[in-house]
Amino acid sequence: MLSSTSKLLVALLLLTVVVNAREFTKAHLRARQAEAAKRWGIGPGLERRAVSKNITFHNPKASQFWVDGTSIPEVDFDVGPSWSGLLPISSAANETRKLFFWFFPPGPQGSLDDLVFWTNGGPGCSSLEGLLQENGPFSWSWGQAKPTPNEFSWTNLSSVLWVEQPVGTGFSQGVPNARDENDVAAQLVGFFQQFLEVFSELKGKNFYLTGESYAGTYVPYIANYIYEHPTLLDLKLKGFWISDPSLSWDVVQEQIPAVNFVHKYENVFSLK
Repeated sequence: MLSSTSKLLVALLLLTVVVNAREFTKAHLRARQAEAAKRWGIGPGLERRAVSKNITFHNPKASQFWVDGTSIPEVDFDVGPSWSGLLPISSAANETRKLFFWFFPPGPQGSLDDLVFWTNGGPGCSSLEGLLQENGPFSWSWGQAKPTPNEFSWTNLSSVLWVEQPVGTGFSQGVPNARDENDVAAQLVGFFQQFLEVFSELKGKNFYLTGESYAGTYVPYIANYIYEHPTLLDLKLKGFWISDPSLSWDVVQEQIPAVNFVHKYENVFSLK
C-alpha cells in the first residue's frame, strides 16, 4: 500500500508527464477557446441563447443562497442563476469556520453530469479572482470600466463551484487553524459535505479539482485526501487540472526544465 506521500509524488510525476506531453502557448489556448465558443454558440456576434440549463434544488435551505443574475451590483446584464454564501466546514453545532462559495450551473450546451471546483492559490488568494478575471460567466478584470460577459467561461460546459479557501481567505469566516495542506484538505472536504447536504442534487456527479499557482500544492493534497477517504463524499473524483502550478520550493521548480533539456540532448551530454 502506498503512503500518502508516495501517492502525492506519483500524482505529481504523472502531471509532469501530461504537461510535458503537450504544451500550449497562451495564444494557442485562446484560439482553442474561441473555437469552442463558436461551437457552443456563444460570444460576440452570435445569437444569445438561454443563460443556463434548468436545475432545481429541493432542499429549502438552498433558497437562502439564491442569486438573481439580473440584480448583481454593477452588472447590467443577466449572468443567469447562481447560488452563493457561507457554509461551515463541519456539521458541529458550534462550528464557526465557514467558507464562501459561488456556484453556477452550466450553460445550455453544458453538462449537468459534471461539477468543477476552482480555487486560487496564494496561499490565501481569493477565488473570486479566478471567477471575475479568468473563467467565470462574467469578467471584471484590470482595465475594464465595467463587467462584461465572458465568452470563455467554464460554465459554458459544466457546473463550476468557486470556493474561497482555506479559512481566513476572502469572504470566508472563522479563526484559521490549519497547520498544513493535509488540514486544509480535510477542512475543504468537510465544506464539500455540507455543500452537498444543501445542494443534494449534485451528489454523484463527476468531480474535477482545478486551480492555479499555489493550488498546485493544494489540489494534489485535496485529491489525495478524497482518494484516501472514499466514503466521505458522494462525488466521483475524475481528475484534477492545475495551471502555472507551484509544486515545490523555487529552487526545485527552477531545475525541473533541466530534466527535459538533458533528455532531449542526452547524446550531447554522453549520458548513454
